[in-house]
Amino acid sequence: MAKPDTKGLVSGSATVKVSLYGRLNQMVRFASTEDESALQALDNTHSGSRFGINASGSVDKDTTVAAKIEVGLNGPNRAGSDFDNSGAPHSISTRITQVNLTNKNLGTISVGHGWIAGSGAMVASFAGTGHVFGIWGPDGDGIMQGKRHGAGSIRAFGTRRARLYYATPNLMGVSLEASYNQGDGWSAGASFSGFPAMKDVSIVVNAGYHSLDEDGNETSYGVSGGVKHNASGFSVNGSYGTHDNGDGTELNGWMIDAAWSGKVMKAGSTTLSFGYGQWGDTISESTRYHFIANQNVAAAATDLYVGAAHDTGDYTDEGVAVDRDGVFLIVAGALLKF
Repeated sequence: MAKPDTKGLVSGSATVKVSLYGRLNQMVRFASTEDESALQALDNTHSGSRFGINASGSVDKDTTVAAKIEVGLNGPNRAGSDFDNSGAPHSISTRITQVNLTNKNLGTISVGHGWIAGSGAMVASFAGTGHVFGIWGPDGDGIMQGKRHGAGSIRAFGTRRARLYYATPNLMGVSLEASYNQGDGWSAGASFSGFPAMKDVSIVVNAGYHSLDEDGNETSYGVSGGVKHNASGFSVNGSYGTHDNGDGTELNGWMIDAAWSGKVMKAGSTTLSFGYGQWGDTISESTRYHFIANQNVAAAATDLYVGAAHDTGDYTDEGVAVDRDGVFLIVAGALLKF
């Protein structure tokens, strides 16, 4: 029997290392209101399916040059699907095309299309369940488009643009970043990952601010954080963000959750999470409660998850807030990372 090829991905240059990575995140969603119900198989856009290529080479012992190309695979997806599964055409999108120059003492400069500074402002958490129900709120779950409110286009929970980006090295748990973005916008972010001497408790905090045009008329900011008791596995996490469209409309969203992670079985860690949040604008809003159970299978690099949520609220009809039906959701899926 022929031996398997163990070389993996091979670069066209002898001085550059390349690697292939990706994830496949498929789910089944059951959604129900008083009037209608649906069962659908979807791509879970809370952590959507994608693949990419990393390439890196060394300038010297302290400096590296790296390139990344990442492509998104958008099938019938969670964020764009109504009860009849419409509004979610198949597509392939370019997520990231960037080149990085990193010096371990001076930081990282990045040029190209990628995450702008401050994109992690609303995602700091120890729960690790944002791929099930996250900070996007009910709009991100994709039911009754136009009649539900979520976090909308709050850029502080992440956006990708052509940009010139710089990040400092991590110093005592603190890292700063800034970018000049296409359309003459700019953004900044900061993160804190706890003091090195802390053993019993872990802390993480992210913050970001985005000015999306030259005059600063359209802005976003966000902050998030979590505290975890390491011995017990219990954590409390929260996030808040707001976006001003510059026309008098302000989108906002916040969410908190309490989570526990531990080793129930040999396969990997188990996480249970309970969350609550509100999302809306100057007229209408949504409120959501959710529960999540996530089981990591370390040997297969896979997370198996199930979640249940219920949200209520109102929507805008000709400038007037109108009560809408509550939506009950059950989602179940698998996130495979390679």
